[in-house]
Amino acid sequence: MSHLRWSVPARADLRRIRSFLEPRDPDAAAHVIGAIIDRVEQLRNFPFSGPPLEIAASRKLTVGGFPYVILYAVTDRVVTILRVHHAAEDWQA
Repeated sequence: MSHLRWSVPARADLRRIRSFLEPRDPDAAAHVIGAIIDRVEQLRNFPFSGPPLEIAASRKLTVGGFPYVILYAVTDRVVTILRVHHAAEDWQA
């Protein structure tokens, strides 16, 4: 089992997503944030489940049913969540 670590930018991404969705639909905001966190929690047991990227030795994981992409890195037994982006954003820049 791996340890999870959220980077400062990834935490800011979650706050940004929540602050965008919450005024429009608080229930949807909670559902989306919950789905992202649940997906990240799966990385504890399956840290290599996302395909590798060429960006700083990172990996990508999608959030089923939602247009969000989780970028993360695996080192030793630590999974670091680097960023969380909407799929329409230019997250590869």
